[in-house]
Amino acid sequence: MDAAVAGLIGAGIGAAGGIVTATLNFQLQTLKERRGLASAFYGEIEALLQIVERRKYIEGIEYSLMNIQAGAREFYSFKLTRSYFNVYEKNIDKIGLLPSPLPGKIVLLYTIAFAILEDIDTLNGEGINRWENKEIEDHLNELRSLFSEAVSIGEQTQKLIKKKRLLSR
Repeated sequence: MDAAVAGLIGAGIGAAGGIVTATLNFQLQTLKERRGLASAFYGEIEALLQIVERRKYIEGIEYSLMNIQAGAREFYSFKLTRSYFNVYEKNIDKIGLLPSPLPGKIVLLYTIAFAILEDIDTLNGEGINRWENKEIEDHLNELRSLFSEAVSIGEQTQKLIKKKRLLSR
């Protein structure tokens, strides 16, 4: 009887150890995946913010606004031929791995970015030639606002990623 009880206790300890090990491995793998995902988003957001700054998109919109207000129909040119949202597009299904409020911030940022792309397509389209200056001015003001909001949300998202210590080491 003592050997049977000892065997059961040993088996129970072994099973518990296996469960604890499996749980810890799962948590470690999830943390590794979460950090990798957060680091990838951090990098992509950093690249987007730098592109907006280096190409002076907001300043270009302001230049276009000054021209429209002065009666000239001369615009800052935006040419977008590539997708800059590879991390987002390839990982949207994993965004729930990130702690709150990061998923919401990231989705908000990229939704605004997609809206910006649509507005740029509109500015580059032929139909804009039929718009009144006031319509163009309103469109440019909205685009400037969207860019400013996207930059702010991008910076907030990066701060959150750092604050939560999610950057891969």
